[in-house]
Amino acid sequence: MQKSMQKLGIWLCAALLALSLGGCAASEDASGYTDYNGVQIPNADIALMRNLYNDNGAPYPVSDEEILQSLAWEQVQLDEAERLGLMPSKAEAEAYHQEQIIKPTMQALASDDPMMHEAALYTLTLYQEERERMGITHDEFCDFFITRWQNMLGMNALYQHFLSEKGLTSDDMWASNMYSEYVEDLLAQAAESKEA
Repeated sequence: MQKSMQKLGIWLCAALLALSLGGCAASEDASGYTDYNGVQIPNADIALMRNLYNDNGAPYPVSDEEILQSLAWEQVQLDEAERLGLMPSKAEAEAYHQEQIIKPTMQALASDDPMMHEAALYTLTLYQEERERMGITHDEFCDFFITRWQNMLGMNALYQHFLSEKGLTSDDMWASNMYSEYVEDLLAQAAESKEA
């Protein structure tokens, strides 16, 4: 599970670079949820991850069970962050994305350094190809990555909250292990509430 979580995290971090420079329109998907051990996972997320991991050319083919485990691991953190009032809004996530990705990419494109300019063009081309491989529209692609930013910021806020509550810092040797145990406890609580 830890290995598949690392793969998912690596892919998602890389994928956040994928937005093109056009404006993004956010949208909400209400197509339903799948209950996985008491965790409500959006069906759209399952379908998208299945496509990303198992479509032709996907970097890390994984089973549906691994996808559900990874998404449940993420979803319990998002649910807890929401419950504690730690989740950023989509507008905040989009502003963060603009500052951290769009602005540096624009600067690289405008750079007098040909290598920086070419690197920015190459990155944008790669991710345009990824959007086409995913078979989704520009707005859907934008919404996917803004949502990923929102989720990552929310999970990071929960992690920071956990560290603060425990009197730890991210430099503490056991901080990540303790946080993993905390998330496992959240998963266990979700499973128990389903059985009750």
